[in-house]
Amino acid sequence: MAESTARRADPLRVGLVGLGEVGQHHLRGYLSTDRARVVAVADLSAELTAAAAGRTGARACSHWMDLLADADVEAVDVSLPHDLHLAATLAALESGRHVLVEKPLGLTVGECDRMIEAARRADRVLAVSHNQVFFAPHVAAVDLVRSGAVGRPMMTRLRLGIGGRYPGWRLDPAQAGGGLLYDAGVHRFYMAREIMGDPVAVTARTDVAAPGLESEGSGVVVLEHGDGSFAVIDANYLNPSGTFDDRIEIAGDAGLIDLAGCEAAFEGFTNEPALRLWADGAWQVVEAAPMDWSGSVQAAVRDFVDAVLDGRRPRVAGEDGRVVVAMIQAAYESARTGRRVELAEMLGTRVTTEAGA
Repeated sequence: MAESTARRADPLRVGLVGLGEVGQHHLRGYLSTDRARVVAVADLSAELTAAAAGRTGARACSHWMDLLADADVEAVDVSLPHDLHLAATLAALESGRHVLVEKPLGLTVGECDRMIEAARRADRVLAVSHNQVFFAPHVAAVDLVRSGAVGRPMMTRLRLGIGGRYPGWRLDPAQAGGGLLYDAGVHRFYMAREIMGDPVAVTARTDVAAPGLESEGSGVVVLEHGDGSFAVIDANYLNPSGTFDDRIEIAGDAGLIDLAGCEAAFEGFTNEPALRLWADGAWQVVEAAPMDWSGSVQAAVRDFVDAVLDGRRPRVAGEDGRVVVAMIQAAYESARTGRRVELAEMLGTRVTTEAGA
């Protein structure tokens, strides 16, 4: 979307598609700003749409196609299972609506390309909810890295340890795009990119032979950055029940950063300081603005609203979502073939294929 200096005074009229757990936090995001008004909601659950309509005064719809028939809707929030992102997003963009898509943008780079091109043709904002880039301790940590507080960053370790698999559609790789790496693992990939930049190559191992066709429950991913620095993602669904570990550690040649975990704190798994810096021989707690995981989702929603109303690029645009999907596809390809995969190989993909096929 072309940049503009104009700021609109009236609120953005939003249609929210999908009222599951994450959709509820998106709804809170729209309710947290006077720059947006939810005018329509859609979900297969009549109970959920009735409750949301009661809170917002929005029109309740049973399907996203009914929501798009409402001429009052000028922006659409897609919080659906991954395999439904493409159809709903394309339809919304092609009907002239701005769109915010819950992560990941699509199942493949090819799907992402179709959505990005549709947004370009329609001259509409296409944003992706990579909510943890808005989490205040993460923002502060990235600022520390960029200010040189740890010297040259050499290694980022990103954990993901969850006590058991999520139920429902997430168990079906045809709907989720894969297993753990394509679901909660998406947060690890985009945070690695946020901290270290785009990798040049990916090497991965998972616990299944064909992770694009089966639902992997654990994996290790090494992201190479071409300058001798690395990011390592270790992910598993094998932790004890009730645990959630998403700690991030950043090691530089002059200091260390320790992030206790965005969702770990939200789930009550840790009460450690959210952000610590080791420099000059000692650890120190670094204060960040108060925020929890839900607050980061709401911040992503508000950024989308502001981007539309202010005529600017969103903090996480469709192109950013495309790179992250390419990183995950590269990990699946590496796990499938046993070889190191250059990111450019995945970014050059222009056709829609099954993840890891």
